[in-house]
Amino acid sequence: MLTTSRIIDELTAFNQTQGTTFTAENLIKFNYYKEHYCMETKDALNYINTCHACDGQLDIFAKEYCCFTCFNKVEELDEPCFRGDDCLICHRPPIMPSDAVLVHETECKYSSYKDIKLALCSYVGTTARQHLPDAFVAKNRDWWFVIKPITTDPCKFNVAMYSLNHTSYLEREFDMFLYYLREPRFP
Repeated sequence: MLTTSRIIDELTAFNQTQGTTFTAENLIKFNYYKEHYCMETKDALNYINTCHACDGQLDIFAKEYCCFTCFNKVEELDEPCFRGDDCLICHRPPIMPSDAVLVHETECKYSSYKDIKLALCSYVGTTARQHLPDAFVAKNRDWWFVIKPITTDPCKFNVAMYSLNHTSYLEREFDMFLYYLREPRFP
């Protein structure tokens, strides 16, 4: 268990070595941010105080976006952030744990990659999602949905669901998701 004096010691050491003036709350947020985005300390320090879309200064520590327009541009409209292909947030390793088990996988048809991603985000919410070069991942509670376009058909997608604890409940959840898409499925 961390004592108050140990927390203060860690905070003081961090601020001295990194040249920051973090509060204890900000250090907790910073450590979560760094772990969530799989970043080194120096990279996380560079990213945490600036808007992911436009590189503007954030008025709230670790907010990620300076305004709704910037949030909408990157998260909803799928426009690239200002860092492009070098972005450590957009191109970070998958958020899915390596020990996650495939629950179910199928192909489905949808009008476009953008539309199926929006449908997935609508279904699971926007709690955690990421754009990868060849896939889109969204997380909700204990499962991850992964959508990959099938290159031979622009309206055909591979949809997979992963979980840390495989149960029949999760298979029903996957069926509910496919029903939610309301598009024909392939055998």
